[in-house]
Amino acid sequence: MTQLDMDQRTVRDLVPTFHASIGVGPSQIHGIGVLAQSCISPGQMLMRFGGVLLPAALRRDSRVLDSTAIGVAESVILAESVGADKDLSDYLNHSCAPNSGLVDAITLVATTEIGQGVEITVDYAYWEFDETWTLKHPCQCGSGDCRHSVSGCDWRSPEVAERCLLWAAPFVRRRILSLAHERRNI
Repeated sequence: MTQLDMDQRTVRDLVPTFHASIGVGPSQIHGIGVLAQSCISPGQMLMRFGGVLLPAALRRDSRVLDSTAIGVAESVILAESVGADKDLSDYLNHSCAPNSGLVDAITLVATTEIGQGVEITVDYAYWEFDETWTLKHPCQCGSGDCRHSVSGCDWRSPEVAERCLLWAAPFVRRRILSLAHERRNI
């Protein structure tokens, strides 16, 4: 029996943790989102992602809830199985001008002051490992920096890469640094 076959509500590699002042509410970006219920200062931990650690090759497995998969290493994802209980991280929406970022592979922090009622957003480029992945719908974040389409290759863009060096999962940072090194040696 693999971990995918076990009950995800009771067996997890990592248990999620959430800031007491965040909750689910209406989103102007995509239906439902994660909102600050009180003011949150830059650097405050918003959530630590939870789930089961799996080989990245299983992302499209019918037992994995695709919308929950985040890359935590070059060939490892953290995800929930189909049928697992939803948590706040499942409602985290993408923005091309996010107000949160990762300080390690699974810890999301506020990168700016987030006011009460403001939606907490993240750039999916911070953890997307699959370069063939694309967001199913056009980005609706409304920022002046909106890319309109979001993909697993966005970290290659110099504008996105600059922000990713500060706030992306460590494996994405390594990708960016490696690409920069290759470009210098051409």
